[in-house]
Amino acid sequence: SAYKADFYNADTTVSGMLRTPIFNFTGVTNPKLDFYVAYRTYTIQDDSLQIWVSTDMGQTFVPGSPVLYQKSYTSTPSLSTLNPNVAIFIPSASSDWRLETVDLSQFAGNASIMIAFKGISDNGNNCWIDQVKVYDNVVPFVTTTAATDITPYTVTTGGNVTSPFHLCIR
Repeated sequence: SAYKADFYNADTTVSGMLRTPIFNFTGVTNPKLDFYVAYRTYTIQDDSLQIWVSTDMGQTFVPGSPVLYQKSYTSTPSLSTLNPNVAIFIPSASSDWRLETVDLSQFAGNASIMIAFKGISDNGNNCWIDQVKVYDNVVPFVTTTAATDITPYTVTTGGNVTSPFHLCIR
């Protein structure tokens, strides 16, 4: 299910956070956050979406240093995926969405990570997020042994296939 920040009906400066469960990044070396965003402003309102992180079970949150993710209508690059429109925004096509990737490596090795999507209204239009994924972005590798004794009907190999898999949380 997609989540909506209802900036269309919210007063200016109203903010809220959508929080994830707690993740254990112990042994994780290159954590990433992927999500899809869809947003259009009303006319020129500067609604914003930010990513904040807690390392204390959700008691406090920080935007990261450097800041992890902070986009608005007027930021460069912009949060907008479409041109402004005064009609209430509900994404209706795959082209309304954009994939965002956030580097969380400054929190690698931490045993208690909670991620928050923080929305701040400027009374613009709706912002949507979907398909949130947290994972360790380690380049996978596969080792094999050369095939021998190849015939039209059989292949004999000299060993096992080894492929280490890494943390992928959806």
